[in-house]
Amino acid sequence: MTIVNNSNEWFESFYRRICYGQEHRNYVLLENDNPLIITVMLGWKNLSFSFDDVYILIRSTKTSSIILTREYKGDPEDLDKAYSSALAEVYGDNANSLILMPDSTAESILKLDDIVNPTKFKFGVIYVNGQMSNKNDMEIFENKKASKSFNQFLKLIGVKTKLKEFAGYSGGLDTTSDKTGIYSVYKKYQDVQIMFHVSTLLPNEYIQTKRHIGNDIVTIVFLDEDAPKFSSSCIQSHFLQIFIVIKRLEDKFIVNIISNEMIPAFDPPIPKPPIFSAEELEQFLIRKSKIDLISVAW
Repeated sequence: MTIVNNSNEWFESFYRRICYGQEHRNYVLLENDNPLIITVMLGWKNLSFSFDDVYILIRSTKTSSIILTREYKGDPEDLDKAYSSALAEVYGDNANSLILMPDSTAESILKLDDIVNPTKFKFGVIYVNGQMSNKNDMEIFENKKASKSFNQFLKLIGVKTKLKEFAGYSGGLDTTSDKTGIYSVYKKYQDVQIMFHVSTLLPNEYIQTKRHIGNDIVTIVFLDEDAPKFSSSCIQSHFLQIFIVIKRLEDKFIVNIISNEMIPAFDPPIPKPPIFSAEELEQFLIRKSKIDLISVAW
């Protein structure tokens, strides 16, 4: 049995990009007060992984995630044997205590990926202008033209960063071949790293843009002065739970929060009236987005 990697960020990328949507199985093992989520799958043909290997991804809320690989020479169509033999080698008799989780668990695991490391966060940022009807998300995600006001807002929340060879937290964006755009917006605040998925900076493809922003839990919506009132119903997503809607008013910003009705209000509260200076808004967004993301996920 070989250890492939024990990085939480690498684990998140592996599961989201490689396992999700492909044949794999998820199990849970209740070990005292430290439950483990275990994913097994046959080796992927790409990325130089051996198709003859079974990959075992182990995660815990209390320890680092780890990825193991076990060589498998049996029938690749006999998934039951491939998975059970690999799990038996790792867990021995405890393998019988593994609980198989339903296929729908995959989406819950993606949500867990967002909080594995509480010092690394990813948020969506979408831009809405006056020419948009606010009836569907296609016109929002396909638009790659930004107003001067929106570009100024992006400078407020972070630094425009070249993705290729970027060494910080990528939030699932590609840092090797510009597949998810050339630039994004990144923020380092104390010990916290934030990567923003910006609708106008992601590739000029509807599916690519929605794939990233649609999988975020918290998204910031920036409205131009002539933009229509934003309706969260125009964006269909199983993951998006909170929209922080921002509209510029001369040198100030008006803020409104739209959230799933099942989600209670979280600190920090929005002042009345909900008007912020640029400096106040920057601090509010960091704190509000971080607390909401952790609270919703847990």
